[in-house]
Amino acid sequence: MGPQGRVLGLPLTTVLDMVHEATPVHGSGRFPFYCDAELAERTAGWAAQGIARVQMKVGIARVKTKAGRDPEADAHRGRVVRDAAGPDFQVS
Repeated sequence: MGPQGRVLGLPLTTVLDMVHEATPVHGSGRFPFYCDAELAERTAGWAAQGIARVQMKVGIARVKTKAGRDPEADAHRGRVVRDAAGPDFQVS
């Protein structure tokens, strides 16, 4: 509790208006290591729970290529997520 909070008897988060009714969450996981079916199932499950966004790692291949990356596989996984959750689902 900061000085203003002590005087008012309130937590600092209330004094600074940092309390929110809701906080957006995102799904996250070991996406590079899921097969398409697992990725789609997990993403659809989050969407069904009202989770409207997912954060995906890119540049990590399931099987390392010579360069260690597979941009085509990243794009494919993005399409799998989009198809499973719908066009309004946010992917970052």
